Amino acid sequence: MFANTNNESLEKVISRKHINCINKNQLSKSEEIAKGAFGNIHKAEWKVYKLTVALKSLRADISSDQNTMEDFMKELQLLQKLGTHPNINTFYGISQVNEGSIKITDFGLSTSLDEKPKPRSFTYGMPAYVEPQYFKNPNYEFTKKSDIYSLGVILWEITSGKPPYQSFTSIDAIAVYIFQGKRETPVENTPEEYINIYKECWNEEPDKRPEAKQVLETLKILDNITAHL
Repeated sequence: MFANTNNESLEKVISRKHINCINKNQLSKSEEIAKGAFGNIHKAEWKVYKLTVALKSLRADISSDQNTMEDFMKELQLLQKLGTHPNINTFYGISQVNEGSIKITDFGLSTSLDEKPKPRSFTYGMPAYVEPQYFKNPNYEFTKKSDIYSLGVILWEITSGKPPYQSFTSIDAIAVYIFQGKRETPVENTPEEYINIYKECWNEEPDKRPEAKQVLETLKILDNITAHL
């Protein structure tokens, strides 16, 4: 099992040694063999034991949901306790992909800077990161400032530790909320300067959003300030 998250439930069971944690370098990932309810499944080799195993990667929407992960971890702990059984696939353990580092994944919807962006449907499941212009005009062409809007949402997400608009029950509800000019509420005790950065990024008007270089420079200044506190 591969988990690309620092989910609290996952960290807890690993620290208490309720589930065996396998170093990802011990696994050689190979071809995809199936798609499951929780994610894609690959055939892999556990190099230390020269053992062929099935390696499942959790979907991002599952690994980011705390309640789902808690239930899932309980099931894995039960499997671990069962050990080996002729009628049950043996569960050997889990491995963390990022080992605490932030990774940017899923470039399936990305384009080159030299490539003309094309409008895409928010039914891809990421409306929380899409600027309001698209909801007003489905033929709206995304620009670099569209990415800045998304960056603003991500900066908010970093301080909250949870996906944006998590309480909403549908992507349509999220779209309407953003269309109305509403955004996520700043997290308590977040530095005002940091809040200003992501608010500027998710400004309704693209021309009023900063350039990526400006965002980086401001973040560096904030980092230097906090380092000397």
